[in-house]
Amino acid sequence: MSIRRTFPPHQRRPAAVVAGGAIGTAARLAVGEAIATNPTAFPWHTLAVNLVGAALLGFLLPRLQAGARSTQYTIPLLAIGGLGAFTTFSGFAVEIVELVDNGQPDTAILYAAVSLTAGLALALIGRRLGERTA
Repeated sequence: MSIRRTFPPHQRRPAAVVAGGAIGTAARLAVGEAIATNPTAFPWHTLAVNLVGAALLGFLLPRLQAGARSTQYTIPLLAIGGLGAFTTFSGFAVEIVELVDNGQPDTAILYAAVSLTAGLALALIGRRLGERTA
């Protein structure tokens, strides 16, 4: 199915975001079910998807931008829709609140620090690798 034949021009980018979002959401659900945790446990599933998402986005963007012709629909599909739905800032924030509410403020601080530090590091590493292979 070609997005150019299926949708009128003004609907193509939103359609790419929606399609990517469906894929990213399904992948996020699969990870969440594979690494099931309870509210009082360390949220490994959210940490995993956010770190993988940061690395993938860092890697993909320079490669997609190098092929400027392909970015019109691939960035909305893969980066905005796919990885936007796969990763979760809202889940991250709620899990920090739940950890604090469950009497685990040290774990909440550790989770936030690891998420931010490792996420930024992996995004940078992914970007460097993406730039080298673009």
